[in-house]
Amino acid sequence: MQTYLESVNNLVEQFCSDLRDVSIGIQSDVVDLLAKQVDEMECSDMGPPKVLKDIAEQRGDSLDKADFNTLVLFYELFAGSVNFCYWYGAYDVRPTGGGASTMYKCLDDAFSSVLRDGNGGSVAESFKDNLIRARMPLLEERLRYVNEVGNSESYLTPWLYLSESLQEFLDVLLIHCPSFGKDMFLKRAFLLAHMMNRRIGLYSSFIEQVPVPADYQIPKMLEHFGVLKYSDDLHDTIWEGRLIPPGSRQECEIRASTMMACKMLAEKIGCTQGDIDTVLWYNRKSCSNPFHLTITTDY
Repeated sequence: MQTYLESVNNLVEQFCSDLRDVSIGIQSDVVDLLAKQVDEMECSDMGPPKVLKDIAEQRGDSLDKADFNTLVLFYELFAGSVNFCYWYGAYDVRPTGGGASTMYKCLDDAFSSVLRDGNGGSVAESFKDNLIRARMPLLEERLRYVNEVGNSESYLTPWLYLSESLQEFLDVLLIHCPSFGKDMFLKRAFLLAHMMNRRIGLYSSFIEQVPVPADYQIPKMLEHFGVLKYSDDLHDTIWEGRLIPPGSRQECEIRASTMMACKMLAEKIGCTQGDIDTVLWYNRKSCSNPFHLTITTDY
């Protein structure tokens, strides 16, 4: 039986062996530029969320390192469960300006209210209330995925924290929170591993194996750098803001070629795919390229 990683890699290779609307080309100047940015970046060491450091400071010696790191994992599990599609039909239609920053504000407020201020209830219920008030799109799915994490947290986080291989990590995560596994490219699952490595250095023994999380911001940046080139039809579709159906050939080609290109860049630079993801994501506002629009809970 294939491992989870093998199944994703085989899928990527299958699409990339017969690309029709996307092509991959990596120029040496792009490699040099990204290598310099990877070397200089400070964002790869994000550190734990401030709200959790505040909670730990309040509790003093009652929260040891393992407990604190497990709390960080609990936090990122909630974040990862709802980290997708922040727009309504068009990238700039967001009733409350919703985005990743809004989501994390909702999450911070939930942890503050329940674990720091002692207002009662659960983090999951508080987080859901905050997401509702923020009028997040795909709200029904978000609330269901938060419940998944909340209902399995007591046994999920300890086992995830102790995972010693990517296969073990994915097996624990996808069995207890199957919403992380519904995406054929496992974007949110891979992102969780990368985020925990950035936050507290977790999973260092296998982080080099973890592919780039294929979303909509990374291919936008790869097109900006000329690494990805789109057919006229796909280019016009993206720039005119037309929706691309989830699971369509064009969408799969964009995401598969993104993963292939990032793997190639990481090998040329001598860094992890997570490093490439970090540099491209943190520079996502530096170009005017629109990202492709696909309404999905995968990314």
